[in-house]
Amino acid sequence: MSDKIPEGLEVQDARKKPVTVQTVLVTPDNLASIVEWIVINGHHAVLDTDQLTIQTLEGPFVARPGDQVMRGIQGEFYRHEGGDFFKEAYDIIGPHVSTDA
Repeated sequence: MSDKIPEGLEVQDARKKPVTVQTVLVTPDNLASIVEWIVINGHHAVLDTDQLTIQTLEGPFVARPGDQVMRGIQGEFYRHEGGDFFKEAYDIIGPHVSTDA
């Protein structure tokens, strides 16, 4: 990666704040449950054969087995590539404990 900066442009380094998000590993067996999770929380998702489509803030994203479906700090849902890429960016800290009664 190049590190050249045009003269006069003030580029700053920034570190992402640590936040806790909810995540589910997509499997063939839990696709319908993930769609239900998204819908009962006021968002839109559609179940297709062996995948689901999530309506995200950036538009529709397809999640397939091996991907992670995540719920962010503002309740938004999105897809994250699974595997090593996910493991490099996130640490699983344990099961989610619901605050709903």
